Amino acid sequence: MPAGKGIFMINSTTGEITLQKKLDRNKEKKYDLFVKASDGKHDAYLPLRVDVLDVNNFPAVFKPQNYSVNISESLELGMFLLQVSADDMDSGMNRKIQYSFQNGNENRTFHLDKETGVITLAKTLDYEDTSVHILTVSAKDEGIPPLESRNLAFVTIRVIDTNDNSPIFDLSSYSKLVPENVKVGTKILTVRATDKDSGNYGTVKYTIPLSGLPFRINSSTGEIFSSFALDFEKQTAYNFIAVAIDGGKPHRKGFTIVNVTLEDVNDNLPIFQPSRYHISIPEDTNVGSVIAKVTVSDNDGTQNNSMILLTGDNRDTFKVLEDGSVVLLKTLDNLKHSRYNLTINATDTGQPALVSSTPAIVFISVLDVNNYFPQFTNSTYVVKILQPKIKDFIGKAILNVSATDKDRAPDGTIEYFILDDSERETFTMNPTSGEIVLKKILGESREFYVCARDTIKPSSYSCSQVVIKIEGTEQEGKWNWSLTQTRDSYANPRQSRGFVYLLRILPTTLNSQSERALYFFVLL
Repeated sequence: MPAGKGIFMINSTTGEITLQKKLDRNKEKKYDLFVKASDGKHDAYLPLRVDVLDVNNFPAVFKPQNYSVNISESLELGMFLLQVSADDMDSGMNRKIQYSFQNGNENRTFHLDKETGVITLAKTLDYEDTSVHILTVSAKDEGIPPLESRNLAFVTIRVIDTNDNSPIFDLSSYSKLVPENVKVGTKILTVRATDKDSGNYGTVKYTIPLSGLPFRINSSTGEIFSSFALDFEKQTAYNFIAVAIDGGKPHRKGFTIVNVTLEDVNDNLPIFQPSRYHISIPEDTNVGSVIAKVTVSDNDGTQNNSMILLTGDNRDTFKVLEDGSVVLLKTLDNLKHSRYNLTINATDTGQPALVSSTPAIVFISVLDVNNYFPQFTNSTYVVKILQPKIKDFIGKAILNVSATDKDRAPDGTIEYFILDDSERETFTMNPTSGEIVLKKILGESREFYVCARDTIKPSSYSCSQVVIKIEGTEQEGKWNWSLTQTRDSYANPRQSRGFVYLLRILPTTLNSQSERALYFFVLL
């Protein structure tokens, strides 16, 4: 074994080869030996190769040991960040290295390829959460036994901020109660927003986008002031949006709702609308009835509601309720008091209380009740006309009926009319005087009813029968009759004042106890 002389030894009897010196693979990786066997007569040779195997005696070493990279927080997942590298002086499997995180990646934000040492992004970055990540990486070879790296790699990952956060207000809505008489320029409230971004990205400015509001906002501080006079009666509350804008490009915005409620101040007088009322009621109106209602308004809020007060009714005949209803308290009598004038004032409940400058006046007229019916002077009117003369009376008055009504005007004013529609083609009746006029020739006697009614609504009326007798030249039937001549105002066909004859006719068949006379107006 010349190549291994001094390193290997063989037992001449057993053929066992042993190692005499320590091997160093870095100096000699293999040995080629020839073993000779001899029986004294013949020799035999055997080539023998001895490979020196590597012993895992060198740990991996990082070169370089420090790594750093700057990346945007908006970097996409899976993107390459950097690669760490370690070297091992061993060979074979003893030189093969596996990498792993030792510290700094507890949230598994990054991924490390254990064979290549490449670090990639595994989770979304957030500058506002962590702006710098410091990782330590260790290396281990695959020898038996495996050896840990002699040193660690230090990786610094700096996250670059992007404008990925919008301003956020401290409250989603702000509310404030403000008296309506607050002075212009008074501070109402302050809104506040913050932005997690850094630098200009985190700078916040305030604005109110809605125009026409009686408020303004300080763009730097978020303070809101009154810019115009407030009036509860015109608008009781304001709801608007305040906006916070950061300094990024493009800008990001945050929003909040501002509710400003006005507190009413008692600065308006109660007003009657209208201030004059004219009421007519019948004298038999029930006690407790609402006969009128006045309307009063106060532009102030509910805490300053109006309360009605009544003055001017010394007889305590009426009462005014809080809602303005006028209620009758006593029985009315047209003959005693036909008119009342009520003066009503209104005072609100504000502090101090305000009284209406113009009172409401209710003029009440008590109407006479229609207690009586019209009454005709006769229950039956009979007119007798001779046949030969009938044409001379066309267009002339043949009868004037009369009725009376004990009620006084207007209840006692009487209107006359013919009850039967069919008779209105033959006769007309003056509604005021009760005069009946013949319109056309009569062929036979007629009977119909005329009525008298008063003019109040609802009206009362009564009726009387009218009998028109058409007679020839000779007497018809057996009657005892007497003729009384009297002058009257009826016009005859010759347009001169003629005579009206009053006939009293008694039927001969009636005895004295049942005797009944008929009275006729005979026009000649």
